[in-house]
Amino acid sequence: MLEWDELKQAVEAKDLTKLVRNEAISKKYAKFRQKILNKYESMSQFVVKEKMNGVREGMILLPNDFPYDVAPDIAHYVLWFLEAEQEEKPNDLVLRAKFEAFLEEHFDDLVFETILYVNPVEIQTVPEIPHAQVFVRFQDPFLV
Repeated sequence: MLEWDELKQAVEAKDLTKLVRNEAISKKYAKFRQKILNKYESMSQFVVKEKMNGVREGMILLPNDFPYDVAPDIAHYVLWFLEAEQEEKPNDLVLRAKFEAFLEEHFDDLVFETILYVNPVEIQTVPEIPHAQVFVRFQDPFLV
């Protein structure tokens, strides 16, 4: 299980091998994935139809149903990024800027820290839809 500082170090060093699910979550994910692929043509089709309710443009921040093994005070989300006409996938910096604007618009009064990164294409489970892993740790406003 990764604590905040370990998670931050791993992402900054691009050592993503440390960001894994625990064994129980991995098994649940494998079963879920097989069930989805038996019903849908692809994971991306499932994500668009079921998770995004058919939304085709904008950003959607959703809790990761199968989070990585991080400390209990860290929430793991997936930021799905959709553009109507997208020529190429956005990089970490583009997603970070859009995410920061999204946070300011929706969560301006909350105090929190975030870590955001995009998995390399070769390990993405839904490579057709640009998305980022987002970790959030809310801070106690009395300690800030």
